[in-house]
Amino acid sequence: MEARLYFRSGSNADCLAIEEMLFGTWATSRKTGEIKKMIALIGAGIFVATVLLFWRSLPRGGKVHFLVGTKAESYFVMIFVVAAVLGVILMIYGAVQHF
Repeated sequence: MEARLYFRSGSNADCLAIEEMLFGTWATSRKTGEIKKMIALIGAGIFVATVLLFWRSLPRGGKVHFLVGTKAESYFVMIFVVAAVLGVILMIYGAVQHF
């Protein structure tokens, strides 16, 4: 696969050529916008799933979750935080790249 370099002032053809060199011709195709939309949607899905799992693990009826007070509690807290941050970052990346 051969990448062509274009250097024109006032256009982003040089950026497209660099993307083509790094990622191949699929990065410069029309489907790039669709891929970036999908990244944002995947991020939204991860965030919603994290919020739902967190909501489900809250105390209900005076009972706390079975992980409260165990060694694994801190690990699951980190999993929730990382998943929420990952979802937000993917949504922001997809939105910024799309628009």
